[in-house]
Amino acid sequence: MAESSVRSQLKSQISLRKQDIISATHYLVAAASLNPPGDTTLVAEAAADLLGKDFKRSSRPKTCLQWTHGHLSDLRTPQLDSPTLDGVLKDGRVYGRGVSDLKGGIAASIMAATVLAEQKHLWSGEVVLTLAGDEESMGSLGTKWLLDNVEAARGDAMVCGDVGSPNVVRFGEKGFCWFEITACGVSAHGAHVHKGINAIDRLRKVLDAVERLENFVVDAPREVSKAIAAASQVSEAAPGEGEPQTLHEATAEGDIRLPVGISVAQVEEHLHKSLDAMPGVSWRMIRSHKPTYTSPTHPLVQTALSASEEVMGLGTKSVVNMRVDEYVMAGELVKVAQIHALIAYEFLKPK
Repeated sequence: MAESSVRSQLKSQISLRKQDIISATHYLVAAASLNPPGDTTLVAEAAADLLGKDFKRSSRPKTCLQWTHGHLSDLRTPQLDSPTLDGVLKDGRVYGRGVSDLKGGIAASIMAATVLAEQKHLWSGEVVLTLAGDEESMGSLGTKWLLDNVEAARGDAMVCGDVGSPNVVRFGEKGFCWFEITACGVSAHGAHVHKGINAIDRLRKVLDAVERLENFVVDAPREVSKAIAAASQVSEAAPGEGEPQTLHEATAEGDIRLPVGISVAQVEEHLHKSLDAMPGVSWRMIRSHKPTYTSPTHPLVQTALSASEEVMGLGTKSVVNMRVDEYVMAGELVKVAQIHALIAYEFLKPK
């Protein structure tokens, strides 16, 4: 069969199962997996049910493509009584908690894997779909555990369909630094602030120093065409109820994202130089990870780009909503499944 015919057949088979993809998404959304507390038992059972018993490890010589969906868990949101949390289809949109991050993507990849399994004579090798918990807690007991302990979870290449857009192929991941800063002062009554030292005043100076990280020059590799500017998100402690007073202690937590070209060591050096000499100020690094990327010229990245252009066309726009009324477009679930199937076929087709 001509390659163009194979690609058309894969896309057509997935298009015919649009309703199955939507139903699978609703099925996953209905399986509670809030984090905290992080129990993904129900949604893992739902995913296993959708996969059925026809999937097993192949004994044939193989190149292995791993699809990994970083999490089965959903981030807890304040409005727990929202009627969209169980999955609703309205105006071409599939609503529900976790539908864009990441249960719709999981349903799409399950469908892509199903169609590929039905056409095993068209490709060689193995496709592995890993579904893990613990993503919202950094994955130490999820994806990392699978990579460390399950041989089948380690492939020759990996495609991650995390929340985003089928129009965008991501080939890198920002690093991060999480830190906590505490500023101490001297309490005083609100009528005699001159007798105290306001911890909030000290904390403001600290945050000004942290903000200067945004002035760092990003020294990214040439092949990384654009680096994303480092951004910081900081929260201040509130004084709470009671008499107006000068706070004796204030705490802020920082989450700084690092583009390729900025190292964790640079951030730590800046914080030491800027904060260590400030009176009454202490800080600690909670967790950090360096930015990583795959060369945009890598065959897998180029294959993903080609598949996205083939399915999405030029000039299309994707819609992703991660608010409390979280939704994805139903048609895009089909397109994501098609893109994943085409990537796998291109990577595993007989050479």
